Amino acid sequence: MKALAYLEGWTTSPVASKGFVKVGYKPTGISLAKQPDPRYKGEGAKTLIDFQRGGDSFKSGKWFGWQGHNCTATLDLGKVADVSKVTAGCFEDTGGWIFFPKGMRVSTSTDGKNFKKVQEAVYPIATENTKASAKMFSAGFASTQARYVKVEVLSVLKNPKWHPNKGEPCWVFVDEILVE
Repeated sequence: MKALAYLEGWTTSPVASKGFVKVGYKPTGISLAKQPDPRYKGEGAKTLIDFQRGGDSFKSGKWFGWQGHNCTATLDLGKVADVSKVTAGCFEDTGGWIFFPKGMRVSTSTDGKNFKKVQEAVYPIATENTKASAKMFSAGFASTQARYVKVEVLSVLKNPKWHPNKGEPCWVFVDEILVE
């Protein structure tokens, strides 16, 4: 949503914008393939499905952080349902070695054992230092029946060549995973 204020004879305000994401399901459970760094583990795995954003600081206690690893989470919707989109909230602060993901892989299952990849989205990687910011990343796909949704938020893994600490393990931070 975008808004601005104006009145004839007055200076128009800057455009203010706010993004919203439709949430289709409240997962009943979540499991992680690899635990986040102990310093950035939120309040346990359910932090990723509590509908609370992490804010503009990765130290808020609402962000999960993995250094040199992807974030892989499997959400249990509690019942088989039609799903067609997954959105993950992520954070970037290149000076802090934190990068937005380079992609997201989504797989679905009705039994929690046999998963089928339904989407692999690719996102651009920062090519220079950026200000700290949070952003939502989505992967849409043809509607499919699923109870379990496996989401792999794909980290850049290492600082890119332009970074002052190139080649060192970098971070990926995630605060929410939403399913539509």
